[in-house]
Amino acid sequence: MKKILLLFIFIYSFIFINISNAKNTKLSVGMTYNGIIKYKFLEYELPEGEWEFYDRYFEMIDELPTVRLECLYFIQKGNVTIKATYEICEINIGGLAPNQIGSFFVHELRKGKYDSCILRPEYFYTNLFTRGGSSNCFKTRHIDVEKELYFPDDPEDVGGRVILEKYLKKNNLELPKLMILSMSWIGVPSIRDKFIGTSFAINPELYGAPDIINAKEEKSEYHRDNINKYPIQKKFFRDWTIEQAAKHKELEKKMRLKSRHKLNFTDLN
Repeated sequence: MKKILLLFIFIYSFIFINISNAKNTKLSVGMTYNGIIKYKFLEYELPEGEWEFYDRYFEMIDELPTVRLECLYFIQKGNVTIKATYEICEINIGGLAPNQIGSFFVHELRKGKYDSCILRPEYFYTNLFTRGGSSNCFKTRHIDVEKELYFPDDPEDVGGRVILEKYLKKNNLELPKLMILSMSWIGVPSIRDKFIGTSFAINPELYGAPDIINAKEEKSEYHRDNINKYPIQKKFFRDWTIEQAAKHKELEKKMRLKSRHKLNFTDLN
């Protein structure tokens, strides 16, 4: 009888654990999380530390009613300002013309008016693969936070900015002088009818980098045209880029990309 009871407990525990692991992480605004969270069909590993989940964003595209954008926003606070932010976005195209929609994103990543994945002066590093309607992008750059929040290049890009602005006011936080950001984007319709994007932005002063000298986008010491004059900042940015590229490779594995879809980071090594 005891053996049967133990066997029952083992089977129940095994089933319960696996069912629990299969479920999405329950996210509540104001609560903190660390480690791995499950969202939709993927597991994401939050960067080191405790992360407050502060909001989510939904958007439907009028011309394409089955296409749905959803983003999750996490934040870490310093004493008076933001230490870091982390964002997960998923575009579910609902099986509607995946290659055509994918081709739209390919165009934006190659020739976007306000943003792209082709090296620009304000980008530190970019790496892009496209073929047909498939795209795989990784980049790092610096952010003039005041400009990005209040005077963005793209005036129609309002979703995440408005949410962050409300959070700053509610929590009486100051803007960081400058942040550096890594962005990953993967969309391969032949594997999944979903496009995934993540971004991780840090306040370098709170991660051991020297104090910011100039926060303005074009004058910043982190701007690619200026960074060779600042070897400490350049090493910090390069080392951080290498770390984030490794995280991008992990995302490629989770998305089950074929070798031909993956990025080659030998230039970073």
